[in-house]
Amino acid sequence: PYCTTSIEKIKVDKKFIDPIVFAKLVDKVKPVIADMDKDYIYGRPSYFEIFFGLSLLYFKKMKCDFVILEVGCGGRYDAGNIIEKSISAITNIGLDHTHLLGKTLPKIAKEKAGIIKPNTNLFTTERRESILKIFKTICKQKHTTFHKVLPSAKVAPSLISPLVLRGGLRGGCVDDGKFQSANQALASAIAKHLNIKNDIIDHAIKTTELPPCRFEIMQKNPLVILDGAHNPDKIKSVVHNLKHLTCATLYTIFAASDTKDAKEMLRILLPHTDEIIFTKFKTSNRDSFTPEQLSKFAGKFKNKSIEHNSLKALKQTITKLRPQDALLITGSLYLTGELRKYWISENKILINRETCQTS
Repeated sequence: PYCTTSIEKIKVDKKFIDPIVFAKLVDKVKPVIADMDKDYIYGRPSYFEIFFGLSLLYFKKMKCDFVILEVGCGGRYDAGNIIEKSISAITNIGLDHTHLLGKTLPKIAKEKAGIIKPNTNLFTTERRESILKIFKTICKQKHTTFHKVLPSAKVAPSLISPLVLRGGLRGGCVDDGKFQSANQALASAIAKHLNIKNDIIDHAIKTTELPPCRFEIMQKNPLVILDGAHNPDKIKSVVHNLKHLTCATLYTIFAASDTKDAKEMLRILLPHTDEIIFTKFKTSNRDSFTPEQLSKFAGKFKNKSIEHNSLKALKQTITKLRPQDALLITGSLYLTGELRKYWISENKILINRETCQTS
């Protein structure tokens, strides 16, 4: 999902799609969508499918040499599966989108493995043998070459939060925990397979920055951090990072989509925060848990409160912060993207066609 504005989903050569070009492409596909809504046996395409189609039109218009496509949430029935690609990549399997993909890791792995095409290549950073066995079996059935990628021993500083760098762990396998070391290794392995030169790969890694809302520092003194962690594994990574944080009081603003395992996320997070404010986000195509539901999930945790308006929750909390305190906003990319506008406006991103930073 995008963080602040929809053009963030489509990028060519480090620039988001031009909003005017995007609008023209939308106008181009509108009649097709209307016809499908009336006459197509399956009805109109989903929001994701429409966006996926728009991205393909744009990549064709821009005459891209290479295209990296991220699936929606699965693999087997994902719109991205129509592409005849030479390389598929699967990161670590986690308990996410369980309402669609299944309640267990093996079931989710089988769905994710649906992107594997015959006579191609699969790269994965998954390390659990039970999951790897599933991938290997499917690769064998489809005569596809299997590549197991180990995490990088050293992560590029550009992929490490400045907060963690100040903690004296510069260049270590930190920040997004296992995620960034695995992501860096996966990207490098695929680039090498495509015969891209090592010096070009090294330069790309050194100049790549973390996307927004990934342990992103929005202000200092008092410190405010945005992290769109939206499942238990990612919350564990946030907690890992919090260990490098020294503050008098840590406040947390939390919201979560109603399809997520918010109860488990809170079980992991609550021991590491002093006070938590439950809220909800406004995104129209996703429902969030009510703050009351989240408060119930928090059980007997004492320092909890409810504010239905996320921006109001942010403003009220910031006024309470002392220079030695910190605020963490997490639980959903929809929440963090919504509140990121407090520091960086949507209009600024649209004009610059890039993420934009506070500094």
